[in-house]
Amino acid sequence: MQNINEPQIALCYVRQSGSGKNSQAAIERQQVNILHVSEVLGWEPEWYEDVDEPGIEAAASERLAWEALQERFGAPDVTALVMDDLTRLHRNPDELDALMQTLDEYGIQLITAASMGLVA
Repeated sequence: MQNINEPQIALCYVRQSGSGKNSQAAIERQQVNILHVSEVLGWEPEWYEDVDEPGIEAAASERLAWEALQERFGAPDVTALVMDDLTRLHRNPDELDALMQTLDEYGIQLITAASMGLVA
């Protein structure tokens, strides 16, 4: 159980396909939305960001920030995984289901800005 005086960390994940001005704007929009969620819920954000190459479907195993984020699962200060929307994680329902089970095992909440209505 987490000590109430310890910071509650939100693992904040940003993922964008492509690069350039439009992609940078999309990354910044995701960051603003995720930061808003973290602030509203009183969590300290810990940022992870992956940018996929245009036109190339990146496998989860190729997302280095996502891999690093997952290594934090089980840490006593981690309370949530926050992203803009679920499509930033997995588009495959089986992979998403496996992630949900893993988060449940560690007692980590899965929060999206979209589900909270906190999107810019």
